[in-house]
Amino acid sequence: MADFSNVTEDCTVITGSMVITNMNDIGPTYEEITKMLSNVEEIPCFVITAVNYKDLAFLSKVTKINCEKDVFNKEVAGFIVDNENLERIGMPNVKECNKLVEQSKVKESRRAAGPGEKRRRGEQPATRKTEE
Repeated sequence: MADFSNVTEDCTVITGSMVITNMNDIGPTYEEITKMLSNVEEIPCFVITAVNYKDLAFLSKVTKINCEKDVFNKEVAGFIVDNENLERIGMPNVKECNKLVEQSKVKESRRAAGPGEKRRRGEQPATRKTEE
């Protein structure tokens, strides 16, 4: 369960990892967590599970998800699972996510290979000069 008791209303960055749950109504209410996290702009790797919230709008000011380590060993920055009441995420301002950026670079590198061309990760494609 998340313990945000030491998070002040003027907090803009949370570090470490973050788990939010309020199973069986044990944990912060939507109003309480909104008061604690509504000004946060940067969060770490996170798990949001078994909450009874309809949205995560209390994280609407988040612009960056900073997942310095692959906490989940899945190359993802977070999980939002088992939330029956969740109707929408409500995090429209996320512009930067370091784990997802790394993942997209890998996909882009793989996409750059031509048909039938195999390359190892990070290897540049061979170029062929043609005479004019």
